Amino acid sequence: MAPLILQTAEFYCIHGSTKDCQRIPIVVQHSDGRTEQGMLETFPWKLENHSEMLNPSRKAWVYANTNATNPLPLYLQYPEKNYWMQFIENQKILYFQFNQVVNQFNHAENKAEESIETFSKRLLETITENPVEALVIDIRNNTGGNGFLALPIIKTIIKSEKINQSGKLFVITGRRTFSAAIDFACKLELWTNAMFIGEPTGSSPNNYGEHNPIILPYSGLMASYASRYFQHGYSSNDNRPFIAPNIAAELRSSDYFNNIDPAMEAILKYLKR
Repeated sequence: MAPLILQTAEFYCIHGSTKDCQRIPIVVQHSDGRTEQGMLETFPWKLENHSEMLNPSRKAWVYANTNATNPLPLYLQYPEKNYWMQFIENQKILYFQFNQVVNQFNHAENKAEESIETFSKRLLETITENPVEALVIDIRNNTGGNGFLALPIIKTIIKSEKINQSGKLFVITGRRTFSAAIDFACKLELWTNAMFIGEPTGSSPNNYGEHNPIILPYSGLMASYASRYFQHGYSSNDNRPFIAPNIAAELRSSDYFNNIDPAMEAILKYLKR
């Protein structure tokens, strides 16, 4: 969330760290110790701006892994897709990335491409018809959506005796796993034999959700408040601040620069062992 917050004018106005909230002087330090000075232009908080900021497929961005010699890892290949899968034949792994709990929609044609329910049927067919020995569900970049839409995928995994086994079902979580993605992760934790890999989730199993935007009447600033309390954890007394991974695989900046996925590496290492 840091890039999003650092381009929000209100943050600097409230913090009081600068007189001009629209142009912020910054200093960037390179890995070799060199520093550069520059100006960061900010914008007022607007929902559409932040939705655009969170879009990881922005063409105008300069990416830090552009000069990497390694090929782009799977988790960075299709960030604009809500869900997709790929069977890695030589490793007999079915990789399924779930980026948003929202039906796939083609905005150019203004129609649904493939619903989550339809996708879940194709997921089961792929597991059944191929020599799949492990299923990897990647929700590290899933910031949420409508939790009820994910139920067909949960049912698919539960009914697949081939894959719903210890050591065959892996879930990659991360700091952006949030909201409806937490609901999805909790159901997998409670109802399947999933092993969690990566980083702790972005919020607790029991949490507040269903955010509602509101314009503050005097300042005109936009705020957001949660209207429901969800109990997705083991019980109402589940006070965990996050779902911790069974195997930790933290993403370092050097991994990102060099197109290395520590979570997938940890899974491959586990399967070989």
